[in-house]
Amino acid sequence: MGLGGAPALPSGSLLLENVHRSGGVVNAQVRLARAGTVRAYLWDGTTVLGALDATEHRGGNHRITVELAGKAADGATVRLVASLETANGTAAAASPVD
Repeated sequence: MGLGGAPALPSGSLLLENVHRSGGVVNAQVRLARAGTVRAYLWDGTTVLGALDATEHRGGNHRITVELAGKAADGATVRLVASLETANGTAAAASPVD
C-alpha cells in the first residue's frame, strides 16, 4: 500500500540524490522513473521547516530547491522527504540533509 491508501509504485520510482544545504535552501537531484506530481518537505521529526509546492515533472532527473524556513530542534536531523503521485500509485523517499 502506498501513501494515502493508493497502490505503491515499484521500488526506485523516486530517488533523492546529492541532497545538501546551501545557505537558507536545500538542493537535491530527484530521479523519477515516470511522470507525476512531486511534493517535498524539510522535516526535523517534529516540525516542517520548508515545503515545495506540488509540481508536475516528466520522468528523468530534476533539480529541486526547498527554502529552509525554520530552525531545527536541538539535536534533530533535518531530512528532505518527498513523494511522487501518478495515476498508477505513489512513492516516497527521504534523505538526511548534509
